[in-house]
Amino acid sequence: MFNFIVNSKVSIAFAGTPDFSLPSLEGLYNSKYHIPIVFTQPDRPYGRGRSIRESKISSFAKKANLDIIKPENLDNIDIKSLPKVDFFVVVAYGLIIPERMLNWPRLAPINVHASLLPKWRGSSPIQRSLLADDAETGISIMRMESTLDTGPVYSSRSLAIKENYDSEDLHQILSGEGAKLLLETLSRIIINDLKPIPQQNNLASYAHKISKSESKVVWSKSARFIELQVRSFKPWPTCSAKLSDGRTFKLINAKAVDTKTNLLPGNIVSLNKETIHVATGSGILEISKIQKPGGKPVSIKEYLNAHSFIGVTFVD
Repeated sequence: MFNFIVNSKVSIAFAGTPDFSLPSLEGLYNSKYHIPIVFTQPDRPYGRGRSIRESKISSFAKKANLDIIKPENLDNIDIKSLPKVDFFVVVAYGLIIPERMLNWPRLAPINVHASLLPKWRGSSPIQRSLLADDAETGISIMRMESTLDTGPVYSSRSLAIKENYDSEDLHQILSGEGAKLLLETLSRIIINDLKPIPQQNNLASYAHKISKSESKVVWSKSARFIELQVRSFKPWPTCSAKLSDGRTFKLINAKAVDTKTNLLPGNIVSLNKETIHVATGSGILEISKIQKPGGKPVSIKEYLNAHSFIGVTFVD
């Protein structure tokens, strides 16, 4: 249980932008911490219409009457103009934090990171963990340093990656778990009951930023690898597939099945009302949901109401 009276005397600056950040800010606010300032990225064009939208962090901060600042970068921020704070909590902010801002808080600059550090340092830990077929992932609460994700770790919590989990699932689960662990960790730091442990740098791996080119399906790859692509790159950039007649669509749900075939990669092995089975370089990929350009995700059954796969193959 949190001591709201004590919490109200603890001042925390927050920086975050995407949906992943929101449970952490909500948790701090609901736990009655004093939040004198919130950093988030500037409003950006979004979607096909490219309408300007604010981040979820911005929306929440406005409703909570929290002061918001939306700089393009933090290079020109005058530390002397900022309020004095005990902690600076950063969750998926998306901008580089200058070293001088890491020295701003009285107690610690803290980051919530979606991996079990030192594994998958970097910007895309959830996708990289799925793509690597890891058995588990997790959350780490780290004291920030000037180098990326190298700081000592206060606490961590692991999560088994179930076979049906995709990036979207893990994003939602870990954002919630990260908020819980953040609050637990802060309460212990405040009473001087927790010290961070240095990372083992020899065990580190790096989660490079996802590029759209990685989402292309190459049918000579194994069915398991293509399944991992589909799960890793949902909802963005989403795996793209092409038929020999020129049709294209995104693969929304697909999994490798333990069946062998002598057909060449890209050939359709079987088709029923619910799924389509496609030969790969090793094994068969079962596809159950796709999305046409400009359309919404539909089941194979829905797609077959107006389209056919007769006489076509999947091509790179």
